[in-house]
Amino acid sequence: AATAAVTAARRGADDAARSMRAVLDAFAVGEDALREWSVTTSDALRVSTENALALTKAHTSVTHTGVAEITNAVDVATALVAEQQKLLHDAAARLAAFAENADSRVTDLIDL
Repeated sequence: AATAAVTAARRGADDAARSMRAVLDAFAVGEDALREWSVTTSDALRVSTENALALTKAHTSVTHTGVAEITNAVDVATALVAEQQKLLHDAAARLAAFAENADSRVTDLIDL
């Protein structure tokens, strides 16, 4: 009976040792997976950060360029409007002078 108890105890200890090895192997697989995930996540985060910085730089450059182009277009349009206002003012002055001369001509014709 004592031999059977010792044999059963040894079998139980062997089974417990195998179970413990299986658990440790599972932990090792989990640790490897976690390490791989950590490296992959770090790489993805680094690439995402680089991409975000590149996009920010490109956006800033495009924004500055766009603002400069808009400012130049507004300046050109303002100059054109000013030129058109001057031409319109000159045309109005010439028309007024023509009208004044026409009135004096009508008076001259009536006096004939």
